[in-house]
Amino acid sequence: MSTNLLDRMNDAAEEDFAAPDEQGVSRLSQAAEALKTLQNRIERGKALLRELQTEEERYIREVIPGIMDDLGMMKFTLTDGSEVSVSPDLFISVLSGHERPAFEWLRENGHAGIIKHTVSVEFGKGDDEHAKEVVNALREKNLTPKDDEKIAPQTLRKWAKDQLDDGHEVPERLFKLFEFRKAKITPPKKRG
Repeated sequence: MSTNLLDRMNDAAEEDFAAPDEQGVSRLSQAAEALKTLQNRIERGKALLRELQTEEERYIREVIPGIMDDLGMMKFTLTDGSEVSVSPDLFISVLSGHERPAFEWLRENGHAGIIKHTVSVEFGKGDDEHAKEVVNALREKNLTPKDDEKIAPQTLRKWAKDQLDDGHEVPERLFKLFEFRKAKITPPKKRG
């Protein structure tokens, strides 16, 4: 017998190997085919879910708001008591490649509080100055910290809504902003 570990393992496997019985191979084949069928059904289900979500989004953003606009309505109650309403909404993001100038603009205009700064640890909203101090202290010690800044999407969305509601502009050279109307169906209130 060889002294090489791999050779010894192969020798042991050959000694212990017994040809599988036909019934065992049949069971394994059936189980593998059942798994393939399940995986195919899951993929088809995922594709169907994506199609349904796309259609749902079309009704939420286009179909129902369009019909309600044609009828001059903001709210409507269905016969089951569900309330259909349309309200303004928006999507906003920092334009790709414009992160640094966007963050600089936010700081210069008094909005640094919505920026999260991560330097090995996560700093919360409003901790921008503290994060800069930590980064500078680490650099003074010849350390190269990972310095990451971001704004949570919901925080940026709320900030943009507040800015627009207050009559302030959001610079289009730094931010991608898309305003739209959105339908919502609220189930009827339970009577108890």
